[in-house]
Amino acid sequence: LLGGRVGFYFSNMPGEHNLRLSALANGTFEDLGGQATYINRARRFNYGAQLSHIPYRSIFGSVGRVIDPVTGQPSVLYQEIQQRIFESQFSLVGIYPLRPTRRFEIQTSLTRYGFDLDERSLFLQPNGSVRVAERDLNTRDPLYLSQSAAAYVVDFSNFGFTSPVQGGRYRLQVGGTLGSTQYGTVLGDLRRYLRVGQVTVAGRLLHIGNYGADDEDLFAEEYLGYSFQPSYVRGYSFYSFDAEECFAEVDDSDGGCPPLDRLIGTRVATAGFEVRVPLLGTEQYGLINFPYLPTELSAFVDGGVAWTADDPPVWEWATDTAERVPVVSTGISARMNLFGAAVVEVFYAYPFQRPEKGGVIGASFLPGW
Repeated sequence: LLGGRVGFYFSNMPGEHNLRLSALANGTFEDLGGQATYINRARRFNYGAQLSHIPYRSIFGSVGRVIDPVTGQPSVLYQEIQQRIFESQFSLVGIYPLRPTRRFEIQTSLTRYGFDLDERSLFLQPNGSVRVAERDLNTRDPLYLSQSAAAYVVDFSNFGFTSPVQGGRYRLQVGGTLGSTQYGTVLGDLRRYLRVGQVTVAGRLLHIGNYGADDEDLFAEEYLGYSFQPSYVRGYSFYSFDAEECFAEVDDSDGGCPPLDRLIGTRVATAGFEVRVPLLGTEQYGLINFPYLPTELSAFVDGGVAWTADDPPVWEWATDTAERVPVVSTGISARMNLFGAAVVEVFYAYPFQRPEKGGVIGASFLPGW
């Protein structure tokens, strides 16, 4: 399970002209993307432009009992629809710093959305074998949207080798989308880091809400399992799901796939808690003086819930249910700084709302939040 970003940063000596290049991976060749950003900081009002191509992938599942058209045997059919949205965007940004730790940001953009739709059918035979059939589906024409946002940002955090170690970060943002679909977006991202000796206790709260959006509007959907988003809940990446998890819910569901469906909504809220310890580092910050491969160990608890206006969450603790309940995972991780070029995280997570799965091992090229 591999996903994440790798980036490069270029600047002149005074720091007035800055260029960022990044590439992201989230599975297959189709899921490769990247962006280029230029920022001019010659004056107090900073401005810049960004060009990007970002793929987003969602999975929708359904379960039912049918006669397999190939074998003629009664079977349990699990159909998995993979929807890819390719976001190609050109945007203009403005940043006005109030002081070193506080700033206003504005952004406006023009975006093209392209689509790809695949169907994967799994027929569970009476003898326990599984027959797999795949095909491409027709999908909609590209759409074009205009989006604008304004944000107030506070950042007084201090970054260690692989993640922030003290201070805090806050981002409050409002925006709107016009065009083929129309809705308003509210984002609140609060992060706090408390350092006690060599140990850092980190906590975060995040809400992303696309208000006024249609419940079936793919543009407004958020997914808790994205491996390169701040709403990521480890242990629920869509790559780790298999058909048996939906089969286990056949008698309790209405034809959907609850373990996946509950991760998708027009509104999400997440919470995270980590205890971070620098295993390898320097004499000043590290249990073992080995600065060539700085490594941080952490124990974590991730939680999140996704919902829509017509399908609110069910606020109860349940591990084996078809309801839209919050999902939680806990585990351990190791983050390593690879020669200052990238941060890679390897983790083991136990997702409580996936009783058929057990533990999940994953990796991502992401610094700690």
